[in-house]
Amino acid sequence: MKTLVKLLVIAAVLLATYRVGSVYWDHYQFEDQVKELAQFTDRNHAQELPGKILDLAQKMDIPLDAEGLAVTREQRKVTVDASYVRHVEILPRFSRDWEFAVHVSVLTLN
Repeated sequence: MKTLVKLLVIAAVLLATYRVGSVYWDHYQFEDQVKELAQFTDRNHAQELPGKILDLAQKMDIPLDAEGLAVTREQRKVTVDASYVRHVEILPRFSRDWEFAVHVSVLTLN
């Protein structure tokens, strides 16, 4: 019985780690893609950047809306600030809302 309880606890910890880790993995991939978009956006197409970021968020199932996104451009410097909340079911019947923030500041190549 003692061994069964230990195995259940280990399984619960592994499941929670996987679920939370996968959400963070998605966030870091999204942040990396936003950085690439900001860095390689042509100066003539800078006004399209917010739409591209929102499209990327939709493709990656990131719950980002236009109100949670701010893009500024000063000459060659592009700054992207975004925040969103993701609902994570850590264990069955135990979930939490997790807040994520993206801050990317890059110099464009053109």
